[in-house]
Amino acid sequence: MKQGGANLSYNTEEIGTLVVRLANRKLTPYQVEKINLGTVDNKIAEFIQKTVRLDMKEFTHGVDNYALHHTLRKHKYDQIPLVPEDFTKIDIILKNPNTIRYEGKTKQGLHAFKYTKRLNDTIYYYVEEVRTGNRTLHLKTMYKTKTPSGASNALEELGAIRPSHRDPDTVKCF
Repeated sequence: MKQGGANLSYNTEEIGTLVVRLANRKLTPYQVEKINLGTVDNKIAEFIQKTVRLDMKEFTHGVDNYALHHTLRKHKYDQIPLVPEDFTKIDIILKNPNTIRYEGKTKQGLHAFKYTKRLNDTIYYYVEEVRTGNRTLHLKTMYKTKTPSGASNALEELGAIRPSHRDPDTVKCF
């Protein structure tokens, strides 16, 4: 966690454990706790740099307790509710997404990117916003859906992404 200005890095198992622990903590007003999830992969950095024309050197992925609590509150009543244990998948989604798509700007005017990852019969969606001040791609929200039965390419059939040859703002990451 980021405490006292120090960024600490963790391995995959530790990230999942720390994120779940942070999501389960009681939210304390004005006490932001952050976790650095590691540096942004070169392939992802190149796509973002090309899409929004930002220098992506030294950017990291990050989450904080406010984003985790927002995500849980917003998606706990979805068809497939998000639970704290789903946050253990974040590292898998970020290291090996099926697709990444530029989603435009958030209400705060920050660039947003949506990652999709199919794991078994579930499709995870992870949305990050680009925070240039602290050079972080930061969790905005996360949710999941069930893969339609018999779908050859479930992500396309759900309309979650469009193939990159038709949509220049999507990159496939197989």
